Amino acid sequence: MAIKTEPTAQEQKQIEDALDRLERGEPKAKTLAERARRGSLKVNLNSLTLESGVRRHRIVKLYPDLAARAGIQSGERGTTVPLRKQLDDSRREKANAQHQLQQAQSYNFYLMERISKFRIEVKLLNERVAELELEVANGGSSDALYFGSDDVIGVPAKTSKRRRAQDGQLTP
Repeated sequence: MAIKTEPTAQEQKQIEDALDRLERGEPKAKTLAERARRGSLKVNLNSLTLESGVRRHRIVKLYPDLAARAGIQSGERGTTVPLRKQLDDSRREKANAQHQLQQAQSYNFYLMERISKFRIEVKLLNERVAELELEVANGGSSDALYFGSDDVIGVPAKTSKRRRAQDGQLTP
């Protein structure tokens, strides 16, 4: 019995169909279908051999273009990153992202707490301003309005009598 060393159109079609199914992630072979379901299916020469039913050496020797197509997708030998390393790197990145998220949420909580305290402080200061304005309206001293620093919202900074006289605010 002679060994077939010539490529056949039927065999080439069989290999091309198998490669297309592998690329789509829909292999017919049970083991490859299980890998596709888990998301760990690789398109390489071994999976192409299993899916097409054609021996590896025949694919490499008689159909080098299809073998190269399957080899290119799996990467050159020694340059691909093992799945375990990819998984470890992904887990490390996820842990780092979760840590950053936790820090951001913590800082957000801190800022919201500060905003709440400032709102209370502004409310108290506005109440104090209203009391002082009422006191001035009832005949109290106008100096009663000037308290604190320039940071109080809606309250002008205290100026000296000399400065107010220059600005025309002081009446004799």
